[in-house]
Parts: sequence; structure tokens; C-alpha cells
Amino acid sequence: MTTETNISAGITTFLDSIRASANTKRIYRNTLTLFAREYGHLPESSGEAQEFIYARENAGLKPATVGLDVAAFQRYFKFHGIPTNRLEKYSVVLATPKYLSESEISKLLGAARYPVLKCLIALLYDTGARISEILNTTMDDIEWNGGLKVTRKGGRQEVTNVSEWGLQYLASYLDVRRGADERIFGNRTYHDLYMMLKTTAKKAGISYFTPHMLRHSRAVHLRDQGVSWEEIGYQLGHVNPTITVKYYTRPDNFDLKKAIPAVQLTEG
Repeated sequence: MTTETNISAGITTFLDSIRASANTKRIYRNTLTLFAREYGHLPESSGEAQEFIYARENAGLKPATVGLDVAAFQRYFKFHGIPTNRLEKYSVVLATPKYLSESEISKLLGAARYPVLKCLIALLYDTGARISEILNTTMDDIEWNGGLKVTRKGGRQEVTNVSEWGLQYLASYLDVRRGADERIFGNRTYHDLYMMLKTTAKKAGISYFTPHMLRHSRAVHLRDQGVSWEEIGYQLGHVNPTITVKYYTRPDNFDLKKAIPAVQLTEG
């Protein structure tokens, strides 16, 4: 076997042995493949990984991207029992979540050419789920009384709420859906669904769109309707609802400015 084949096999063995979503595994594979191309082998020490991380940061990559690299190395080293005492984890500075107005989401739905696209947009917005979380949902995962079983990050499965509005879009798509694949969206990949959404957003005149904005939009709109951040967190699949509060109520976000009253002190 060639070195390249050995490296590919080593990555596959690692990914097949851990519990993670398909999208997370894709990210881990990308990081390890890039490392192997640079060094000619898979990482053997945290010193090598740290050097790779420094180079990525100096190249101007976003902190979030570097943070994903670190996560990949940490998981790989843990799997192989390699010490990570020298591996530093850079802090990721989160930007304010960008979201769409309700009218923009209506335009997005209107621009969707096919029932599968309308269904995808409706489910992502209604449930607040990520593409990776609903990618492999099957017909058996649908609860027509208002739920959809999704696979969260790390492989955790749970049922998320779906309103009657979302279920109507799902039913309309299933009425015309073809094929025997048990998965709701058939054999379409993450990339397929992502690009379908990007193309539809362009038709709707929303040039700054990313699919994750549907998740952010749902959170913000629920908050506007008076739903607590704790309840919103459960809907989004956050294990710890304080994550939701921390993410959506930073100082440059509307909610914190509303919640914190202005100082009214005078000199005595």
C-alpha cells in the first residue's frame, strides 16, 4: 500500500470508530488530510499539530476554522492515546448571529422552485435544526402530531417540535416525492442541500444568505414572540440552555440592550 493509501485508511479507521455527525467527520477528515499533505504523515505529536495550527492562524484563517482544526486534533489524539499537553485551544470570538426577517423568509419560500426546496426551508426554519441534523431523517422519524426525530451533533438523537405550518410543507413534498429511499431527502448530500438553498436565496435577492441563518432567524423570531431563551435553547438542541443565552445576548445584540436599563445616577 502507498503512503497516501495508508493515510486515507488511517483517517477512515479513526472516523469509523468515533461517534460524531457526518458533517463533523467531514471536517475532521479535511483537517487531517491537509495535515498529511503538509507533513507526509498523520499527526504523531501535539507539537506537530500546534505548528500546523500556528501556520493556519498566521495564514489569516478565521478563529472558528482554527478552532475546528484543534477539535479534530484533540479527538484524534484522544483516540490514539497521544498526550495533548502542548496543544493550545484558541478562543473563538463569535460574531453577532445574522438572521432574516419574516418577509425575507417568505421571499425565500416563494423563490423555491420545487416542493423539496420549500419543505427543506420550512423544516430548517420551523425546527431550528441544522442541515446535518435532518440530512438522514427517515419517514419513520416523522411524528405527525408535531415532531421530527433529528440527529444532533455528536450523534445524539432527539425529537424536535414541528408546527402545523411546517408539517403542511412536509406533507406537500411527500405527496409528489419519488423514489424508494426511506430518507426524507433521499440520497442528497449535505453539499447538495446547501447549494440548493444558496441558489434559491440568490433568486430571492438575498445575497448574504447562509443556510444557518434560518436557525438564527427562528431563535430571534421566537424571542420576539415572548418565548424564553431556555425554551428556545431546547428547541435548537442545546444541551445547556445557557449556551443559547450567551450566544444570542451579547452586547451587540438587540435583546441585551433591551434587558439592561440605562444608568440614572447623579452626583451627590
